Amino acid sequence: MKALERNCGSTCDFTMDRAQYNSSNGVVFFPYYMPYFHATYPKRYSEDQVFVMCEREPPTKDLRMELPNDYFNATSTFLAHSDIPFPYGHYEKKGDTGTRIAFYRNLMAEIKTKTKGVFKVFSHCYTPSRRENIITELQNHMEIDLFGRCSNRTCDKACFAENTKKYRFYLAFENSNCVDYITEKFFQFDNLVPVVLKKEYYQQFPAKSYIAVDDFINLKSLATYLTYLMENDDAYAQHLMWKYEYRRKMVDPSERICAICDYIAQNRVKKSYKNMKEYWNHATTCDIFFTENVLKRNEALT
Repeated sequence: MKALERNCGSTCDFTMDRAQYNSSNGVVFFPYYMPYFHATYPKRYSEDQVFVMCEREPPTKDLRMELPNDYFNATSTFLAHSDIPFPYGHYEKKGDTGTRIAFYRNLMAEIKTKTKGVFKVFSHCYTPSRRENIITELQNHMEIDLFGRCSNRTCDKACFAENTKKYRFYLAFENSNCVDYITEKFFQFDNLVPVVLKKEYYQQFPAKSYIAVDDFINLKSLATYLTYLMENDDAYAQHLMWKYEYRRKMVDPSERICAICDYIAQNRVKKSYKNMKEYWNHATTCDIFFTENVLKRNEALT
């Protein structure tokens, strides 16, 4: 791969040429894909090499190879406490945005074109978060338009872009309900309101820029609120006023490459992760009972 000196703070060559393994200063491992390339994790050639565990998938996804202990010197994952954190996106502060009155006027004109309610595009029909069960129950209380492999309607990029103009809400339910695991579903568009599962995982973002399932006593109450916002433009606008000061921005993968490069260059004194099962553990990182608890509460209050 090309040298990244111009883009990164350090001169850094990334390569997939395994012949350079012994001469490398650092090695980046992608555990989920390791079995496709190696039967085992390779031995360290030099004590000076920095081994980085790099993962974008959540720990609810089973790894085909067990993570070795006392092997990795750094982690680069979606977790905020990683050595090299790599979130899918973030909120970026805007510069001069003009007057709030002008912004509100333009926003209301945009809202007038949104005549549809809730939609969801998804390709995994059965997920660790069991989001599909919440969607099924929510459909008992309101109409939800489903697209993708789990429905009878396809939706390409053009369809998706058009839907963001017509609909008011998007179900940004993740396939795994884990701390800091917030993917492009949440960050990829600004012009509608994402509905998410667990509020605790999103509280670092501007208030009202999302709606959380567990903010409501049951799914009927959530459906009632979404229906109310469909019929009340002023109230719905309050969930988009955050755009006056911020924009959502996806993180460019090249930023991660540069961050890993800088970390390897600057951290010549290495630490070691003694217990990877403890670090990468869905039992401590993910709420695997979230959907079950939501549906139990929903049944009790219905």
